[in-house]
Amino acid sequence: MTRDDSGAEMSPILCVVGARPNFMKMAPILRAFAASQQHLPALLVHTGQHYDAAMSDQLFVALQLPQPDINLEVGSGSHAVQTAEVMRRFEPVVDQYAPSCVLVVGDVNSTLACSLVAVKKGIPVVHVEAGLRSFDRAMPEEINRVLTDQITDLLYITERSARDNLLREGIAAERIRFVGNVMIDSLLAHRARALAPAQTLQRANANASLVGGPQGYGVVTLHRPSNVDDAATLEALFRALVALRVKPYYLHHPDLAHGTGHLRVELAAGQDLMRDLRGRLSGIAQPTYVLDLPGGHGKVPVGPNYVQKSHESAAWRIEDPAGAVHDYPPRKFLTNEDAD
Repeated sequence: MTRDDSGAEMSPILCVVGARPNFMKMAPILRAFAASQQHLPALLVHTGQHYDAAMSDQLFVALQLPQPDINLEVGSGSHAVQTAEVMRRFEPVVDQYAPSCVLVVGDVNSTLACSLVAVKKGIPVVHVEAGLRSFDRAMPEEINRVLTDQITDLLYITERSARDNLLREGIAAERIRFVGNVMIDSLLAHRARALAPAQTLQRANANASLVGGPQGYGVVTLHRPSNVDDAATLEALFRALVALRVKPYYLHHPDLAHGTGHLRVELAAGQDLMRDLRGRLSGIAQPTYVLDLPGGHGKVPVGPNYVQKSHESAAWRIEDPAGAVHDYPPRKFLTNEDAD
């Protein structure tokens, strides 16, 4: 058993993950704990906020994360319901293990929920990737960031601007530590295992020659509802890329809702939006909306070749990448807060 400076047995650090972005942030932290000469005791708690078992298992293997010691299996719900359920299920874990601290990462609902439980029980909270701000209070993640930082005892920041943000919000300077970026740690740890860009495009049935030219290439992700659910906004974003001499090729948009239990953009609306965008962006980009199929069946373009309304029922008839056809009732398209 690890002992602290006084010789007493050290209680475990409860390390919390809830959604996909958390996994890649926590992986290098756990590796550092394991390599420490102090052999810091740590327990990995998965709240189950992102509950796609196939995808979670895939990520744990890819990131070489140990299987969670505790899985709260919270699942989907509105932001309020999900946050409350994480708190309800996490409290007995804190009572059982009496941790030395609770370590949270990022800005998902689980980050705030577990921090609230810990601080109300007098357990120190450590927040990795603290101080980041979008300055958009309409974003649920922004609320999670601000509130978590206010109740955190030790704030590890990944960039110097985060310190300015925290000081402006009244956080004492002695609580802030600049430590660098765990996402870069994950990138460096797995870069040697990454597929070649052309191979990635080939797997997606895309034009692999896009990454073979001397001009280079870039990858841009767009996924905020305020950016991707309005054709005029997307057109402006694409034209801004073109002004920077970047010609957009694909827009991949997982068409599932976050924390609402329904499609954020209905399938039919997604198809209309894709047609509208292609008309607006002809010669500039080839946008493709993509549906993330429940059950781990992959992603398919929201186009008539793959996604059709069933003639027999209210279901959607969808052909997956392997050519198999699935009928999905609308209630099957459920997801939870995950901020990718």
